[in-house]
Amino acid sequence: MKIKFTFLIIFLFVSISFAQNYVAGTGASYLIPFGSFSDRFKPEIGYNIYFGKQTSENWRWTGKFEYIVFDNQNDEGSYIKEVYEGQEYKFNLPEKFMKFTAYGISANADYKIYENDFLKTYLNFGFGVYNWKFTRNAYNDSIFINSNGTNTLIFAANLPQNVQTDWSGGFNFGVNADIKLFEPLWLNIGANYKTIIGELWPSLAIDMENVSTFQLIDIKASLSVKF
Repeated sequence: MKIKFTFLIIFLFVSISFAQNYVAGTGASYLIPFGSFSDRFKPEIGYNIYFGKQTSENWRWTGKFEYIVFDNQNDEGSYIKEVYEGQEYKFNLPEKFMKFTAYGISANADYKIYENDFLKTYLNFGFGVYNWKFTRNAYNDSIFINSNGTNTLIFAANLPQNVQTDWSGGFNFGVNADIKLFEPLWLNIGANYKTIIGELWPSLAIDMENVSTFQLIDIKASLSVKF
């Protein structure tokens, strides 16, 4: 599978590079987890490079390589919850307990909806394939509370490390705009809804529920050169 993935990258980028009316750029995204994925992680920065071609007056296609890392844990959604004698107790999980990384390649289409000499706006949609890895560190803990002057055990866990890796499809859609700085340099900004169709297994012993898709809000900015 990795050989096929590498061949796809080379084929797509080389094909675009030999075309005229193309664009090359690099940028960063502020990635905001959405849905159940947000219970595990806080927003992070992702990075990308892309090559594209203007195929007609209104359509532009680009191939994009992305790299994503989430290791800033959301403590508000990552906790142990226990009920003892009718009272609920919550205990945060350790910092840096989980990490999610992904890289992938996608094909993206931009449809132009407005243009003047200094600004072009587009509707955007794309699809791709991603290799991702989720690591949950080993966790050993015993939680006691003071009940009637004695320390009472209400939780005990001895969880081994869990590692998940997989290849998954994904898609995105949104809007973006090109702003001319000076020829041939342009600033690109945009906002997208992005989904990677993967699954993180639950850990019910520590109240960590299943994540069925990795949903993100992608707010991006990049610099590109048009030829």
